Amino acid sequence: MVIRPYKITFIPAFFIMLFGTEFLIFATYIPLNFLYELCVPPKETKKEASEEEIKAEAALQEAEQKAATKAAAIEGGKGAIDLEAESGADI
Repeated sequence: MVIRPYKITFIPAFFIMLFGTEFLIFATYIPLNFLYELCVPPKETKKEASEEEIKAEAALQEAEQKAATKAAAIEGGKGAIDLEAESGADI
């Protein structure tokens, strides 16, 4: 409806058809997708923890446990804590 009546040559016609087709696809997809999601709302899914998140949570809990143990030892008056030995640093 556009190319032949205006006698557009091949290269401009190619780009008009290519981008015009893409534009019309998006122009119809967006409202149809909106209507579909309005009629059929997406189901809520429970996010599963990845392996890295599980390891990070375990490391955090371990660090909290160590900190609680140190705090209890300090408050309990069990004596001094050798922080250098507990740090794991080799001298």
